[in-house]
Amino acid sequence: MGMRPLGVRCFTMTVYDGRFRGIRALFAQEQLGDTLGEVLERHGKRQVRIAETEKYPHVTYFFSGGREAPFAGEERIICPSPQ
Repeated sequence: MGMRPLGVRCFTMTVYDGRFRGIRALFAQEQLGDTLGEVLERHGKRQVRIAETEKYPHVTYFFSGGREAPFAGEERIICPSPQ
């Protein structure tokens, strides 16, 4: 008897890392346009993104549709997360 491969396939909702071989994403990555940050920048408005360390990526990178750089007029404040 012994061990044999199960033939299991692995899928994720999106591409997480190109180094993950043999794992397919169910949905193609989309470029988001007209995010709130873009709209505010286009209209010359200021914005501030405040988050604790653990949530910082959610109110910056993810909230901006995958954009790393701040928008014109955007200020970012990071507070230490409780230990």
